Amino acid sequence: FSLYLLRNLNLSLENSEALLEALCHTSFEHENESLGFNSYERLEFLGDAVLDLLVSKKLLNNFPKLEEGPLSKLRGALVNEESLSQIARAIGLGELILLGKGEFKNGGLEKNAILADVVESVIAVFYMEQGIDGAEEFLDKIVKIYEGKKEVKFFDLLQLESFDSKTKLQEKTMSLF
Repeated sequence: FSLYLLRNLNLSLENSEALLEALCHTSFEHENESLGFNSYERLEFLGDAVLDLLVSKKLLNNFPKLEEGPLSKLRGALVNEESLSQIARAIGLGELILLGKGEFKNGGLEKNAILADVVESVIAVFYMEQGIDGAEEFLDKIVKIYEGKKEVKFFDLLQLESFDSKTKLQEKTMSLF
């Protein structure tokens, strides 16, 4: 099933085992120790950093006049559990995640946290095998699919409008009082 993902995105990887690891939830790892799979958690750690870097680069290129504060807010609006889980759904990533029986019964394939983590872990796989250019190509392709299904631009200032209502409330309160 990892090849299914690669074919749909018209991408290739030499190490498809790494992609399996990127799709393996901790619950699957624990229930299937004899298979020798590792969960995606370590890859997610790296993928999170790579994703921050790639999104920061794209924001600097797309918004050359925007200052650091708004750039940071926009990156936060783009690199979060909600937006990454939407991308995962758009590319059908949830159907490929290896879950343990309990997590599967609890709806793990629809949990935003799991979907977002797997997006980050797959980005790490492309980074480790193909460097930053491979990770960026993967990101570009999944964003394009997301944009086609949602009919919205991912790298758009409008993304700030629906993000972080707590911060908006705090800013409004501070300005009023």
